[in-house]
Amino acid sequence: ALLDELRLPQVNGEMGVAILMEVKTGDVKAIVNMMKCADGEYREIMNNAISYTCEPGSVFKPASILLALDEGKTDTSEVIHTGGGVVEMHSRFMKDHNWATQGGYGDINVARSLEVSSNIGVSSIIDKNYAARPEDYIAGLRRIGILEDLQLPLIGYKHPRVPTPKRNPKGGVEDKTQLPWMSIGYETQIPPISTLTFYNGVANGGKLIRPRFVTAIKRGDEVVQEFPVSVIREKMCKDETLRNIQLCLEGVVGKNSGTGKMAYSRHFKVAGKTGTAQIWSKAGFASDYLVSFAGYFPADAPRY
Repeated sequence: ALLDELRLPQVNGEMGVAILMEVKTGDVKAIVNMMKCADGEYREIMNNAISYTCEPGSVFKPASILLALDEGKTDTSEVIHTGGGVVEMHSRFMKDHNWATQGGYGDINVARSLEVSSNIGVSSIIDKNYAARPEDYIAGLRRIGILEDLQLPLIGYKHPRVPTPKRNPKGGVEDKTQLPWMSIGYETQIPPISTLTFYNGVANGGKLIRPRFVTAIKRGDEVVQEFPVSVIREKMCKDETLRNIQLCLEGVVGKNSGTGKMAYSRHFKVAGKTGTAQIWSKAGFASDYLVSFAGYFPADAPRY
C-alpha cells in the first residue's frame, strides 16, 4: 500500500520514500525506498529514509513557526503583509507559489500562512525575530528536536545538518538571506526519518520518541535483549504552543482550507503539512522538485 501511494511511475519520479510510524512507541511499522534504475524499473537499493539528507521544503515550516510561538515571538493571529506574492528580502525575492496565478495572499495571519504554505508569511516572522542572531534560531531548532542526532544503529544513517551563521569583521551577519530561506526548508540537510520524528513528537503530545526498528532479540524462545521505548524529549515545547501547531496542521488538511486537502478523509481527522522543494541545477534553475507530505492520523487521537 505504501508503494502504491508513492505513485512514482505516474510522475516519472527518480526516487520515493514512505515511512509509517506508531506514535506512542516510535515503532517503524513499514518503510519503503524505491529508486528508478537504468532500465526504467523501480527497485529497493538504498535506505534513503535514513540516509538521504535533503532540503525538506515546506514540511519544515511548522518547526519554524512552533519555535517562534514557543519563544513568544509571535502568535497565530499576527497578521503578515504578503502583498502580491513577491517580497524583496535582503536584495533577493521571496515568492509565494501563487504569485503569478493569483497575485499572492495579501494580508494573512500566521495560522493561515501555514495552511496555504506561504513562503513570505513564515520567512517574514523568522527574519523579523531572529535576523540579528540567527544562531538563536538554530539553537531553538535543536531544542525542539528537529535537528536531533537520532543515533540510529543502522548502516547509512546520517544526522541532520545546518549551516553555521557566519559573521563579518564588524560583527554583522554575512549572508542575511540564509535565515529566511532556512526557515522555509532550504539551506538545511534533513533525512526523512528526522522530519517524521518531529511530526511524531507533535502528534505525541510533545513527547519526542526515538524511532525503533527492533523491540527484542530472541534466541529460540529466550529473549536475549529488549529495546524499550526511548524518549528523547519529554516536552518539545509548551502545551499551548503544541495545541496551536496541531490546529494549524489540521487546517492544512481541511476539506477546503489548505494545501493538504488531498489527504482529507471523511472517516477520520488528518493533520499534516505538504512540501515542495526546488532542487537547483548547476545552471542555476530548478530542474527537479522534491515533493513531500508529513502528517498523522486520527488527528484527535493520533496512532500513526
